[in-house]
Amino acid sequence: MGKTSTKELMKDKFFAFLKATSLAPPDLDRDHIHLGHGYGRNCLLLGWSHQPFKEAIEAVREICPEVSEKTAGEVLSRSMIKLFHQHNIREDADPEADAPLLESILSTLDSSAVSEEVTNLLDLLKSQVKTWSVFVFVEGMRLKNLSELPLGIATLYPKSRGPLLRALQDVKSIKGLDKIPQGVEKNAAHCECYLTIDIEGEDRFANQQALLRAQDVVNVLNLYMASSRHRNSYQRISVIGQPTVAS
Repeated sequence: MGKTSTKELMKDKFFAFLKATSLAPPDLDRDHIHLGHGYGRNCLLLGWSHQPFKEAIEAVREICPEVSEKTAGEVLSRSMIKLFHQHNIREDADPEADAPLLESILSTLDSSAVSEEVTNLLDLLKSQVKTWSVFVFVEGMRLKNLSELPLGIATLYPKSRGPLLRALQDVKSIKGLDKIPQGVEKNAAHCECYLTIDIEGEDRFANQQALLRAQDVVNVLNLYMASSRHRNSYQRISVIGQPTVAS
């Protein structure tokens, strides 16, 4: 499928998602609104059925596969809100009084406005795709007399050396922190090594992929250690904590 037809599919799915939207009071049975968005002072719920939203997310990720489902869903929701703002759905809208207005907007929504919004949301997502260095702590292994160990898609470092220290200093500088973030400090206290993996994508996508790829590396290391002459003193290697993403 070419880029043009893929984008047209995305526009169609997004429009179907908009058409499935409904105004609903906050106390509406949640079984009838699977997803929603708190909106304005009255917490008006802009709800939609699950399937159109899921299909819109899938269409987004067909064009931007290096973006997580969660981020795609958030951008779709914000785009929906933006379109409704532009068509004067007020932040203090009344569900009963404004339902006809919403229905009218959805039935007459300008195709060019939808196309423009789809272009904007895809551009926004693509702008978040870059190469991230992701650090994943592992326990059960030490590096003796080695400053690093290349392992194909990843490189293993002792926790006292390598790019993690530089990345943490950068994070502290950018965010004005006076110490290492608590989660990283806790993970570092329980391990001797960490993996670094370079992944292209949006930061949440990079985080998810890092866990999967780190586990693949750890599985190979465990297989090797279990079959080596050191198997009597073998301790299982495992991933601990959550990845740390740095640009």
